[in-house]
Amino acid sequence: MQTASIRLLASRQEAAEALNVSIRTVDVLADKGELRPVRIGARKLFPWSEVRRLAGDSTDRGAAPTGPDESHREQCKALAV
Repeated sequence: MQTASIRLLASRQEAAEALNVSIRTVDVLADKGELRPVRIGARKLFPWSEVRRLAGDSTDRGAAPTGPDESHREQCKALAV
């Protein structure tokens, strides 16, 4: 049986792409507390739930990103059939 890996954390680059902003803007949002990161060693990662929450709060950034966790959910459904 094949298991799907669900990624719960986004890199700074992935968060920036999902929000359609620069990496610097992601850093500023984190510094202001608007986007809450998780630190693993020196890395700053962002829960996809945080990225979706911020995207949903911001009407000028477009639709909320689906993120890898939702695409993995669809893959899991396809495997279950």
